[in-house]
Order: sequence, then structure tokens, then C-alpha cells
Amino acid sequence: LFPFKSSQILAALLFGPARTFQWATYFHYFYSSKNSYPSAVVGRLLGYSNLVIALLSDTIVPVLVAFVQIDDDSNTPSKKRHRFFCVNTFLAALVASTSIPLLLQHRFPHQQHRNSSTHRRQ
Repeated sequence: LFPFKSSQILAALLFGPARTFQWATYFHYFYSSKNSYPSAVVGRLLGYSNLVIALLSDTIVPVLVAFVQIDDDSNTPSKKRHRFFCVNTFLAALVASTSIPLLLQHRFPHQQHRNSSTHRRQ
């Protein structure tokens, strides 16, 4: 995004730890919620989840970049900034709409889920 070497180094220094923390949180969620997922399916669940993440992250970015950089007759920097803001708002809403239910599910498991897992063990 920025042609300056110092800004690219700063972005890499910020992005690396943030991405590492994000993946650590992702794996911690699966390993800390052993009551939610049977241990026999955790590996398969992680594999499919990683596949979905890879497909979404590799396919959605070019589409969003093309949307922000649309070349039309009245293309002004303010329109690009507006489209960029719309994309950021969309991505923030997408992250919030998936993160908040997962957090609530993890913090407040359903009573029915607890009873069904106890019933299977007997």
C-alpha cells in the first residue's frame, strides 16, 4: 500500500505478531473447549476450518480490491476512500458476526448440549 521501505517494515512488524496472536487464539479455542468437541474429531475439524479460512482469504481479497479500485468515468479519490471504508465496515461486521456468537457459545454453553454429552458417556 505504501511505497516507502520504512512503512513496509513497520507493517510487517505489526502484522506478524498480530497474525501469530490470531492463530494462537484460534487454536486455543479448539483445545480449550474439549467438552464442546469430541477429541476424535478435533483434527478433522481443524483441517476443514483451515481449508475454509484459506479459501475465503484467498478468494475474497481480490474481489474486494477490485471493488475499491473500480475505474469508472467519475472516479475520484473520495469515491475510492468511500468504497474502502465500505469494505472495512463489511469486513468488521463479518468478523463481529462470527466472533461474538462463538464467544457466547464458549462462555455460556447450552444446558441441552451438556445433557447430551453426559448422556453419551453413560
